[in-house]
Amino acid sequence: MLDRDHEQLAQSVAERLDCQVELPESWSGFFDQTGWSSSGEGDRRRFPRLKSRTLAVLEYRHTLSSVPRESRRYAVYLKDVSRGGVAFMHHEQLFPAERMRLIMPCDKARELVGQTDWIVEIIRCVRVGARCFEVGVRLVEPEPSTCGK
Repeated sequence: MLDRDHEQLAQSVAERLDCQVELPESWSGFFDQTGWSSSGEGDRRRFPRLKSRTLAVLEYRHTLSSVPRESRRYAVYLKDVSRGGVAFMHHEQLFPAERMRLIMPCDKARELVGQTDWIVEIIRCVRVGARCFEVGVRLVEPEPSTCGK
């Protein structure tokens, strides 16, 4: 029961937040994709990735003196989750070494990484559209979570 309540709460909060991501038209089937992602040639990832097409909550933290960030929450689109990191779509550029909080729905997150709330470190951020950046993060430190184990 706690798992389902947490998942509904995370989804409800994400839906109420300001999600300004504009996915490119060529990504029209983005939310239809499921299952495991195959690695491409030259892929250096250590763990397989599971496509997780849902909303999550990104909470800004001011961690780099050169990049002022106001503490604020945004809804982001998860792209995939692995044991070592997460990829998501966000409307603005983030910078390597920034640390933020990411709150994911229980389902796949707990299954793969044992936790839904994480402090994450930005590893890469690539523009894919005018208001769409693909952000790759490393899971740094779990945050207390209400998602049952």
